[in-house]
Amino acid sequence: MVLALGTSGAWCSVALRWSASRDEPGAARRAACVSEVVGNAHAERVMPMARELLAQAGLDLRDVGLIAFDAGPGSFTGLRVGCGLAQGLALGLSCPVVPVSSLLALAWPSRQWPTLAATDARMGEVYHGVWRRADSERGPPDRPLVVQAPQELERFIAAFAEQAGGPWIAVGDAFARHPGLAEQAVAAGARVIPDAFPAADALAEIGEGAWLRGESIAPDAAAPLYVRDKVALDTAEQAAARQRRGSLA
Repeated sequence: MVLALGTSGAWCSVALRWSASRDEPGAARRAACVSEVVGNAHAERVMPMARELLAQAGLDLRDVGLIAFDAGPGSFTGLRVGCGLAQGLALGLSCPVVPVSSLLALAWPSRQWPTLAATDARMGEVYHGVWRRADSERGPPDRPLVVQAPQELERFIAAFAEQAGGPWIAVGDAFARHPGLAEQAVAAGARVIPDAFPAADALAEIGEGAWLRGESIAPDAAAPLYVRDKVALDTAEQAAARQRRGSLA
């Protein structure tokens, strides 16, 4: 059974994915997921949510054989909570883990279309990942995950739409928090989904696929994904960043 933990943003999401029959290796997979807005209270809510979900499904934590967790990018505190819990549970259960990109989880439901997933990174910047091809087995992004000013992403959108050559998806809260991005995406032919978040059912499905490909890792090797090199900038660096963003306006 797969247990998935999503803690990278304001939402806390937990999912289970298991076989309908323990006696049939090829039996259909079942899934259950619960999500709620918790702000910064992931540490207080994630395990109670997991216990409630296990109880509702009639399952036991000892049945877990794989833990997938949202490795980011995202909230520094949320990522630390999710990674630490995944490591602790996996060590206790003697099972492997799979770190999953939050942007890949965002892009997963729309994998039949080219997708640009973008989330707010604070400090006037956004994280984004690009999947130019429709792919039922969507994997790593077509270029490295980046953090940049929204104005830079606006300029990239037109080129992405041209390469997509048809319908494409723009997903993530960056399109809600930076209206110019949504306007640019709509003008370029995108369907915009600004209220989506990295749901744990996507994390579970992605994590299980990675495990089947032999890509799971030992718990002590797990770590959050920090796209931005420094989480906190000193006062001078913040001022310099604001000046750079102003020059792009």
